[in-house]
Amino acid sequence: MKIGKIILLALLLLLIGHPAFGQSITMVTLGDSLTEGAGDDGIGGGYPARLLSMLQSLYPGSTLSNLGISGDTSDDLINKQLEPAVSLLNAAPAGNLKIALVWIGSNDLFGLYEWVCESEYGNNYPACEGATFGYYSDNITNILVSLKATGSQIYIALLDDQSRRPVMTDPALRTDSFPSITDVDVSRMSAQILIYNDEITRLSSTNDATTVDFFNTTIFENWATLSDDGNHPNGAGYDAIATIWYQAISGSYASNLYVSANGGCSDKIPCYDSIQNAINDASTGSVILVKQGTYAESLSLGSNKALLIKGGYNDAYDQQTANTTFIEASGPTSINASSGSLKFQMINIK
Repeated sequence: MKIGKIILLALLLLLIGHPAFGQSITMVTLGDSLTEGAGDDGIGGGYPARLLSMLQSLYPGSTLSNLGISGDTSDDLINKQLEPAVSLLNAAPAGNLKIALVWIGSNDLFGLYEWVCESEYGNNYPACEGATFGYYSDNITNILVSLKATGSQIYIALLDDQSRRPVMTDPALRTDSFPSITDVDVSRMSAQILIYNDEITRLSSTNDATTVDFFNTTIFENWATLSDDGNHPNGAGYDAIATIWYQAISGSYASNLYVSANGGCSDKIPCYDSIQNAINDASTGSVILVKQGTYAESLSLGSNKALLIKGGYNDAYDQQTANTTFIEASGPTSINASSGSLKFQMINIK
C-alpha cells in the first residue's frame, strides 16, 4: 500500500547516520579527583576515558566531556562544573542520547573531619554533622534537578566507605594527608557515609536518577587497585571503576520486553498486549520482541530513546518467521518518532 511505503521510507530516513542500532551518546562526567583520574598510572583519563571506549562499541560517535576537578566538594561542583555540564548537555546534537555521571562527596566528608567541625563548630559533632548534611542534601538536589532538566539520563555514585581506605587506616598515610583527622573522626566518618548514601538513594528515586554502587566494592581497600597514596585508584582500579559504570549504563539500556496480541507471553516478562505499551515502558537500547499476529495500533515515540522492535516470534520467543507480524491501525497507520529512533525487524506496516 502507498501509506506503508511512505512510512517505511520515513523510517529509513530516520535511521540514516546510525550505523549501530544505538544512537551516539553525549556524556558528561562531574566529580572530584576520582572523576578527574588522579593516580591513574594506566592509559590515563581515569574511568571516564575507559568508559567512553567501552560505550563506543555499541554507540559509535559518542563523545565525552570530563569536568571532574581534584579536590572539589559538592559546593565546588555546583560553582564550577554544573553550569558547563548543563550547557554541554543542552547543546548535544539532536537525537543523541544524553548521559550525566555524578560522583561527589568524598571531599565533603574529608573536609568535615579535617577542619570544618573543629574550626566552625568547636568540635560540636552533632551540630556540625547535622548542618553539613543538610548542605550536602541541598547540593545533591540542585545537581540532580538541574541535570534532569536537560533531558539526560543521570547516574550518581554511592560513596565508598572512605574510612576503610589505607589513607585512613594507615597512621603514617593519614598523618601525611589528613593530619587533623583522629581515630574518633574516622569512626564518625564511616557512620556519616551511610547517612549520605541513604540520602543519595532517596534523592535519586525522586529525580529519576540511577545509583551506581561503589559502597560494596573493595577497590578502595585493595592495594592492587590503589595508587601509592592509599587514597586514589591506580590504572587497574580505574579499569574496575569503568566496568561498574558501564554495567550500570548498559544494564539500564539493554533489556528485552515482550509483546503478545492476546496478552500471553508464556513465562517471559515483562509482557504487554500492545507494542505501544512496551514502547512507553522501554528504556533506551531495549529490544521489543513481538509475537506473530496483527496489532491494530499506530505507534508514537515522544522521548529520546533508541528502540529495536523485532517481530515474527513464536510462542517461546526463540524463533522468528517473516511476514507473520503486522501493524495495521483501524484507520491510516502512523509511526511517529518526534525524538529518538525506532528500528523495525520482520514487522510489516500496513
